[in-house]
Amino acid sequence: MHKHKETEPTLPPNGVFMSIRVRYAETDQMQRAYYGRFFEWFEAARSEFCRARGIRYLDLEEQGLFLPILEASCKYKGAARYDDEVTIYVYVKEIKKRTLRMGYLLTCDSREIAEGETYQMLIDKEGKPRSFPTEIFDRFCGSLSP
Repeated sequence: MHKHKETEPTLPPNGVFMSIRVRYAETDQMQRAYYGRFFEWFEAARSEFCRARGIRYLDLEEQGLFLPILEASCKYKGAARYDDEVTIYVYVKEIKKRTLRMGYLLTCDSREIAEGETYQMLIDKEGKPRSFPTEIFDRFCGSLSP
């Protein structure tokens, strides 16, 4: 297991870190990051994860393959406010031949503020389930690209 900082929880291996600074437009009347924004941050983290592993979503689309979200969840544990830096750790929780479950851990000032998960299925243009191409499957499973 990897640790990011001494005060943060033990993290699953082979994930990717990214940071987002909370913009004013992302806050609510309570001056906290609006809860719906966390799902947008999950998407940004997934993109960063794929980029780090050499997976280009555009290449999948050119092959007629898509990865829609079937389920998404978030457990809120704390708050982030305007101009706070939120660190997102994203990792593969589970991958099967047609489905992918990603996990997310969000921290702010060494405090855990949320934990989330998305569940996706690889489909073709007609919406029929497809199996991951071996190369893509291996990139999701493996270590980071050089």
